[in-house]
Amino acid sequence: MLIVNTVRDIQTIHREYARRKRRQAVASVLSAAWFIALAWATNGTLQEVNWHRWTESRDDGTLPRNASSTFISSIGRMLDTVYTPASAIIEVRLDSQYLLVHRRTGAQTRYPISSGTPALRRGMETRQGIFLVQNKFDWLISTQFNNTKVFNWLGFNWGIGFHSLAGRGYYRSLGKAPSSHGCVRLAEEHARALYAEIERGTPVFVHKGSPARIVAFADDTTVTETPMTPVEASAVFAQRLADVYDGTRLFRRHVDIPLTRTVIGHNGLPIGDGKSLPPRQMIPPAYIVLPRSPRLFTAVVEPSPRRWKAIVHDTLREPVERTILP
Repeated sequence: MLIVNTVRDIQTIHREYARRKRRQAVASVLSAAWFIALAWATNGTLQEVNWHRWTESRDDGTLPRNASSTFISSIGRMLDTVYTPASAIIEVRLDSQYLLVHRRTGAQTRYPISSGTPALRRGMETRQGIFLVQNKFDWLISTQFNNTKVFNWLGFNWGIGFHSLAGRGYYRSLGKAPSSHGCVRLAEEHARALYAEIERGTPVFVHKGSPARIVAFADDTTVTETPMTPVEASAVFAQRLADVYDGTRLFRRHVDIPLTRTVIGHNGLPIGDGKSLPPRQMIPPAYIVLPRSPRLFTAVVEPSPRRWKAIVHDTLREPVERTILP
């Protein structure tokens, strides 16, 4: 009788142990599922919050102020953000033919424009990208186009810039359709106001509504000279954009290089195509303690406008370009 009870006790212990193992397995699965759901929900919440912030600021075409280094855009994808210490940002919307001046104070001014079109003889489309205002002059003579006189010139991409023209015949295209040979035309009073406010080094963000990279105001307006050369800075910017495309943006600690004329020349920065970005960025595994440092020699071939030869160290060019496209 004692032996039977002992066997029954052992069987009971085994059954209880098996039940405990099953409960532990189920608890582990539920815990993992809860963690994954929480992480997914958190990502979705961030996406929803940033969606509203981007949508609210984009109703009138503006950009978010003091955005994080990477954030979710209106298309639900993470973009690369570069920062400027300048007091204003000029946004040119080629798809809608208007210009927005964003200021640190939150104030904005909208101007109708007319950009470049290849439909004209010797014409070209105004190139997309992030540029800086490289030079400004009260007026210039375009020897390439019958000595046409342009006023309130703000050049940002070689012979491409903001300006007005004598007369008002081109006013009928402002805000409606591209009609220039490559530059961004404004009405006389708008060009004069823009010229009076904008300084050299102000970012010019030219796009059609779906960039993979944007520009925002930096919280710190003090600029220290970066030890990087323009070639090294270009490689860092290229690597940042490549990581966003690969979905590995969070795997690498990137350097935030302020947009200054020391490192950004007439060629500007490419903005990529936001529609080609992955739907979501991958999360680094826990065993990656230190993110990778950026590679400084990643080459990206960015075509220059056909009339100008690309110069690597073009930031030191101060003379006025000889060809202006009115």
